[in-house]
Amino acid sequence: MKDWTSKWALYSPDKTALKEYETGRTLTYGQLNRLGNRMAHHLQRTFGVGKGDRVAVLAENCLEYVVLFAAAQKLGFILVPLNYRLAAPEIDFLLCNAEPHLVLAEAKYRTLLENAPFFTQIPHRWTLEALAERAIPTTDTPDDHHFPAVELHDDDPVFILYTSGTTGFPKGALYTHGMLFWNSINTAISLIVNGESRTLNVMPPFHTGGWNVLVTPFLHHGGYTCLFKKFEPAIVLRALEEERCTLFMGVPTMLKMLADEPGFGRADLSSLHYIIVGGEPMPIPLIERWHDKGVYVRQGYGMTEVGPNLTSLHQDDA
Repeated sequence: MKDWTSKWALYSPDKTALKEYETGRTLTYGQLNRLGNRMAHHLQRTFGVGKGDRVAVLAENCLEYVVLFAAAQKLGFILVPLNYRLAAPEIDFLLCNAEPHLVLAEAKYRTLLENAPFFTQIPHRWTLEALAERAIPTTDTPDDHHFPAVELHDDDPVFILYTSGTTGFPKGALYTHGMLFWNSINTAISLIVNGESRTLNVMPPFHTGGWNVLVTPFLHHGGYTCLFKKFEPAIVLRALEEERCTLFMGVPTMLKMLADEPGFGRADLSSLHYIIVGGEPMPIPLIERWHDKGVYVRQGYGMTEVGPNLTSLHQDDA
């Protein structure tokens, strides 16, 4: 079963799946499934998107991005997240390499695409706002209630995630439905991930960490994710407390900035089982600051091409 949202819409339709922190917008699992159905119908009819087609997206974290993921699990297209921090020539390379059937971009990034020469050769181009207006209206439609899901296999890709080494151009890593499933299972084996789990996602959507460290495992297990467009330590520290998060993933630089906030000492983070750290080494004094706060550190190692979640060092060994 590759279509996770349809199952959670059956089990827990009124449970909140997602929140967009900056706007306060939310989606329950029932709403996410209905909008995923509608999005799949719309992409198929309007743009001719089908199984195996590549849909590139240039956008920050938002509800529409996750609705596109839900639609990808139904229709079988491949999401290609693009890095909005790149320059136009770098975006042009990614577009040439991915050869998407459709490009969706937030309006504020439209100029970046228009300065990429290959953009004009893409069959279909639209803003994310226009797609949301057309495919995510507030009223109910017949398309919401059913989409005849395409047959998908474990080896069928669901993402192309671009990752850079120390030399050369970014490489597009194929991320399959099978990898998506087993990453979720393995994450839940090493961490506490279930229907009661709650997290903030401050990682960008063009990075595998923004999707596959916690967001997709949480969607698979029926958890709750609050999406952030950018990392601001004072706001994130307050939100960790307000949202009663059970898990949080960040890189050590983020965790240092959180620990250096004036409100760190009095923040109530007792709901956190632990924080997950990756991306770079975390200094022992910084680990000790979090442990003294009563928040344990789980150091992880991952790689875009193979998971990404690979190893998790128990907090007793931090």
